[in-house]
Amino acid sequence: MGSPVRKCCQDTAAAEMARIVEFRKSGGKILGYLCSAFPESVAAGLGMRPVRVLSFPPQGAIPVRPDICPLTGSLLSALCSGTGLPSMVDVWAGLFTCDQTRRLFQELPGRTGARVFALQVPATRTQASEEFFASQMARLVADIVASGLSAGYDPGRALAWETGRRRAASLLSRLNISCSLSPLELHCILDLSLVATPDSVAALATSMIEREPRHEPEIKVAMIGCPEAVEDDLVPAALENLGAGLVYSNCMVPVRLDGGPVPSGPAELAAASFGRMACARCRPDDCMTERILADIEASGVRGVILKTQKFCDLWFTQKERLRTLLPVPVLVLDTTGGSGEEERVRTRIEAFLEALA
Repeated sequence: MGSPVRKCCQDTAAAEMARIVEFRKSGGKILGYLCSAFPESVAAGLGMRPVRVLSFPPQGAIPVRPDICPLTGSLLSALCSGTGLPSMVDVWAGLFTCDQTRRLFQELPGRTGARVFALQVPATRTQASEEFFASQMARLVADIVASGLSAGYDPGRALAWETGRRRAASLLSRLNISCSLSPLELHCILDLSLVATPDSVAALATSMIEREPRHEPEIKVAMIGCPEAVEDDLVPAALENLGAGLVYSNCMVPVRLDGGPVPSGPAELAAASFGRMACARCRPDDCMTERILADIEASGVRGVILKTQKFCDLWFTQKERLRTLLPVPVLVLDTTGGSGEEERVRTRIEAFLEALA
């Protein structure tokens, strides 16, 4: 029997997709982005619907050289075929976070005709870098308005979206740390949060927090590393089949922000977003390790799975350092996102859980 929680997430996702279709039919624009460093409330301020596009329907051959990140390669393939959520994006906030994303966003206009507004995301954590990122966000808004894709920037719309986003993030963080959802249930609601409105996410998360009975696994593990495509439920499925619990400690879960003033201007929103990045590409990367350590302590997980995408050196090169820094065992899974990995991944996770028991 299927999980009612997953069914509810799927129904909500279908309803949100229908609203996106109607929004576009009425003349609205969809703004897509990949990296969580983009402050989605900026899109709301422009009158656009923000979506974080990590949904890549299975496609044919990737129309690029083979040594490309599976995430970016699959997205380009989906875009070229004109199917699924990627095909609905009218405007891209093209954040250059690595060579792979830079190549992707340079390819998009010529292959799909989509409008791409490029931004550099500094890897260094300095005040000057934060100010640079904030200035780029202000420029992006000005460029989009000047292009005629938006009638103007409304701080009130941005404020309303950001307020709702923070509430939803707080609820998702509670669900994640509590392990009260099964791995696949958690995967579903985090996927939903990438495309749904904050109010929809908050309402669904509240109902899940209040529900009984809750998932109570004996062994819990955290997952860090690259974000997952919506269709990539390989690790959550393996953990669920083996009776384990899952806590995400990567950018799939929005950083919880409680209290303090809520910004509404593009530069201020960008500065706040830049300050909360917890990624392997940041230098220094203490925010990343602090977040993982805090999640380990709060959730009581016994081990960590470092899931990397093939050709992603940013995370793969962290493996030995994290094995030294983290107080629990670390399993490194180098994945391609393709078919045929199920047995290998399940076998390695099963052996890992047996060692933790």
